Amino acid sequence: MKIRIIYLVCVMLSVVMAGQAGASVMFTISPNATPADRIATFNSLTSNGISLSSYSENQLSVTVADINFQGNTPFSPGDLRSTGFHYGSGGNFSFVDIKGTDGAKFKTSNFLLGSGFSDTITNLRWETRRNGLLTGSGTEFLVPKGRLVGWADALGFDDLRVAAYSTPIGSPAPVFGNLQAIAIDDLRVQLLNTASVPVPEPASIVMLGLGTIGAVFARSRKRN
Repeated sequence: MKIRIIYLVCVMLSVVMAGQAGASVMFTISPNATPADRIATFNSLTSNGISLSSYSENQLSVTVADINFQGNTPFSPGDLRSTGFHYGSGGNFSFVDIKGTDGAKFKTSNFLLGSGFSDTITNLRWETRRNGLLTGSGTEFLVPKGRLVGWADALGFDDLRVAAYSTPIGSPAPVFGNLQAIAIDDLRVQLLNTASVPVPEPASIVMLGLGTIGAVFARSRKRN
């Protein structure tokens, strides 16, 4: 019976590890936009001084503790846009936080990346969360400004946090927190298909496995 219990524990651990491996967030740099259920164009952000701490558009919340700034060309040299984009006035140390105003989970999300730094490239820091738990994070170095960047997760995420920062040539490795000045335009989100059968979270699988093992152990003791 002890051998059987050990075997069940090994099986459940392998299931948990497989579930975690299948839940990875994919980051991409792509020239093509993905299908979208919700789009934020930021066309209303055409002047300086608009608060971004509570900005929302088309059921998408895109917030940062800063005010909008239009006196720059953050996407590429000579890019003089006549429509708005989401760009803090600089000097902020926090992520831009992207969520659904209704708490919806995203299957994919992408946007046009820019930054207030003068280089034609930028470093991108990101995090994704689901139900408050961190599901992915990364730092993408030397991403060309003006490109589409995106994320995909088959299990979905309900919180995307992004920031862009620069490091002068010859300085030590970049450290997020030395200002951040990300610019975002044409945000596109594809929602997770809630009609599909949900995949159990690893914690749920563990609890189910422990319950099964406990039942087997109790039955063994009763027989003895």
